[in-house]
Amino acid sequence: PTPWEDLTVNTSKHFPTKGYILSVTDDSNNRQEPGNKGFENGMSVFFTLSDGTFLIFDGGQGNNTVSADADHLYRRLREKADENGIEDIVVSAWVFTHSHGDHTCFIRRFLPDYSDRVTVREFWFNPVGNCDWILNRLAEFYPDTPVVALKAGEERELADVKVEVMLTPEAIEEFEPNAFTLDYNNSSLILRLHIDGKTVLMTGDASEQAMAYLNAKFPAEDLKCDILQVPHHGFFKSHNKINESWRRDELYSDDHTIAAYAKIAPSMALFPCGELHFRSTSEPNTGYPRNGGFHRFKSNSTISLLNQRSLETVIVAGWYDIARPETAVCRCFLSAED
Repeated sequence: PTPWEDLTVNTSKHFPTKGYILSVTDDSNNRQEPGNKGFENGMSVFFTLSDGTFLIFDGGQGNNTVSADADHLYRRLREKADENGIEDIVVSAWVFTHSHGDHTCFIRRFLPDYSDRVTVREFWFNPVGNCDWILNRLAEFYPDTPVVALKAGEERELADVKVEVMLTPEAIEEFEPNAFTLDYNNSSLILRLHIDGKTVLMTGDASEQAMAYLNAKFPAEDLKCDILQVPHHGFFKSHNKINESWRRDELYSDDHTIAAYAKIAPSMALFPCGELHFRSTSEPNTGYPRNGGFHRFKSNSTISLLNQRSLETVIVAGWYDIARPETAVCRCFLSAED
């Protein structure tokens, strides 16, 4: 028998499928000091599935002493399970889009604090570079749970959700051998979810070369989606700028991303970032405080996305101070009941 067969998920009952995005904390080299205002980065997204289980993407930040994002994620999972009358939290698939700390460092506290309360059937993760600390942690706390490397072009089903694997690190490396040297964010998994007649494109931190891949490989009808998780928190940098200092006050070119956005043509855009970060990427003549400096990160691709006629709704995850965890919010962006 599989390890989850005895859990109290009622597979005969149909639960509402919904999507949620959680607010983020600061990325201060993962120090997360209370009250600090560094990058408002991070991503924590999950879906409740029709069989009462969860599909999770990343989980946010953290370290060995700071558990804010881990605590927030668990609290929301418990909350949604309770709303559906489910005793055991079961995750059908937990996707790590890539290994950057603002997406994965939450596991430093989530696994030791909550692994005995959360059953995971599979982790979906294609490690690139030195990801041993992640793999070792998963093996320590979930020794019987497989870590599955996805393949571009494959399809998977989780309850009522069909998952298309649009891009993997292996596929982008074949397309552009220098993709990870140009920007490690190109290692992000890109998945398209089909949920009750709607499509959601999850992109992690996909960068310019990944968006070039989507343009080259997929016609508009295969990229079109209703909901877009905006890649890299709305911030892009082109390959010829990658080694330049953060202090350069100029716009980055992101033509491939703009072209991909035209094909995707979403009606809703999800920004996994705080409000200040969102304004810095989407409005002219605004900046972002960083280590006492002030930098302009206006993104041509973000502006082009916000100007699309198809776009009706923008959801920004929002920022919260870890000293005030009660201010963390969970925003519903998809409900199959609607």
